[in-house]
Amino acid sequence: MNNIVIKAVVFLWIVTAHSILRADQAIPPQNSTLLPTLLMGYKEGSKPPYIGDTGDNSGAYQELFTQAATLIGYQLDIIRLPKKRIYQQLEKGEIDFYPSSGFSVQREAYLYWFKNGFVSKQALLSNKIDTEITDFREAEGILLAPLGSSVEKYANYNYRISVQKMGVLPIDKAVLALKLGRGDFYIYDIDILDYYLKRQNLMRFEEISLRVHPDAIQKEFSSLHAAFSNKSKYFKAVANPQYKDNQKGSFTNQKLVPSSDSVAYAFEEALRKLQTSGETNLIYNKYFK
Repeated sequence: MNNIVIKAVVFLWIVTAHSILRADQAIPPQNSTLLPTLLMGYKEGSKPPYIGDTGDNSGAYQELFTQAATLIGYQLDIIRLPKKRIYQQLEKGEIDFYPSSGFSVQREAYLYWFKNGFVSKQALLSNKIDTEITDFREAEGILLAPLGSSVEKYANYNYRISVQKMGVLPIDKAVLALKLGRGDFYIYDIDILDYYLKRQNLMRFEEISLRVHPDAIQKEFSSLHAAFSNKSKYFKAVANPQYKDNQKGSFTNQKLVPSSDSVAYAFEEALRKLQTSGETNLIYNKYFK
């Protein structure tokens, strides 16, 4: 009887030890080396589908820049702050980059701009659907414009266009105004028009008696630009040999560029590779189409 008990105890000990060993093998090492981090800053508030609201960083920006960081052996982190504080920390080099930014002469002292891979252009949305409008200067009707918006300038070239100012005018409100006949035209970024269709489960604007005229405002797509802090520890600045001091500063005419042995340069190259390989377009279609 005692032998039976002893054998049972030994058997249970073997089974238990084997289970503990397997469980221990399944636990990843706790002292694994962490990848260095690139810190992206973005203002509070959402810009879907590029990025969610504060506390939700999911979206096209996160996926694109995570892939680019991974290609060069880094990981991405995102911090959300008021926009003014974001730029203050970019100026100090405490934040490495901002995902999409317009060129600014005032900020050129501490920022370097480079293509992030996404492209866009302004397009015309209209309740005039019978004929394709390829040049807004040939259109006739009422342009809906948010207060303070620069789209009013397009009416200056066409005496047949009048402007109806509408206060804040996001895409959803503009679509309703066009459908109610309060105006005939609305100018907005084509990527946001694409995203509206996705949100509403529509294939084309014609399904709601509207039409996009993609070439009426701008014929060509232009690149969106990220801005990297030249005060960041990952940026080694060198003079831009292509800089022309007799021309205004711009995306294509910057005084400083990153040296070829810097992380900023490698990051820019990684984004270029993602674009040329078609991966950036796949990310765009995932979130916008």
